[in-house]
Amino acid sequence: MSGDKWIDKLADEAKRHDEELSKQKEIRVHQHDVIEQKARTLWDALVSNVERGVQKFEQDFANDKGRSLEFDKTSSDGFRIHRTDDLPIELVVHIDIPAGQIEFTQQRSQNDVSSGTLFMQVDANDNLYLTRYGRDFFDMADAARMLLEPIFTLLTTERPPLSSR
Repeated sequence: MSGDKWIDKLADEAKRHDEELSKQKEIRVHQHDVIEQKARTLWDALVSNVERGVQKFEQDFANDKGRSLEFDKTSSDGFRIHRTDDLPIELVVHIDIPAGQIEFTQQRSQNDVSSGTLFMQVDANDNLYLTRYGRDFFDMADAARMLLEPIFTLLTTERPPLSSR
């Protein structure tokens, strides 16, 4: 009988593995439920912070047509920020609640387009936050800044084209 202990050990390891998989599945289901419940509130906070940022930028550069931007809510799940002239400066943002992410595309010139994803995460207290490349955004004002800063910096550091002045 002592030769069969390895089978008992193998069975115990399999049970522990199955329990761990079951626990991980429960955590994923719980996180998915929290995202489903709280994503719209997080999204609304992000949209509000972005819109406020655009309004502030517009106030600070009210007499500078070359730095004029428009905020358009394209749907309940997306928005677009763009120049009011024909220059290709644009930010397009869209939430995908089932996937637990916010996708964005920034166009800073005809040939300078980048895109990215902010992933929704759930902390130990069931608070929802965003993360990107190891950077966590618990405050949607910080996430809004991450989205807006490249465009605002471009418009304040580079000389606007003559047709826009």
